[in-house]
Amino acid sequence: TRTVKPSEMADPDDRARRILGVSSTASFDEIKEKHDQLVSRADPSKFPEGSVEARHANEIQGKVQWAYRHLSEKFDSTERRFRSLEID
Repeated sequence: TRTVKPSEMADPDDRARRILGVSSTASFDEIKEKHDQLVSRADPSKFPEGSVEARHANEIQGKVQWAYRHLSEKFDSTERRFRSLEID
């Protein structure tokens, strides 16, 4: 039998907010900013290839990506596209 972790039983919205460290009233801009910060901090390329640290960073990035996708789905698709534009 498989043991279910408490984090797997939590509400997905709550879990996503905890991963990103944002409140339930966070705007799309706040969610995107936290996502970008965490992805940068957990960049596997900052660690030796194949190391435990690189694997851990990759796991963190996966969780952060999931949380960002989950929370950003709550916003209008037009707003998401507009707010995600990067202009050089």
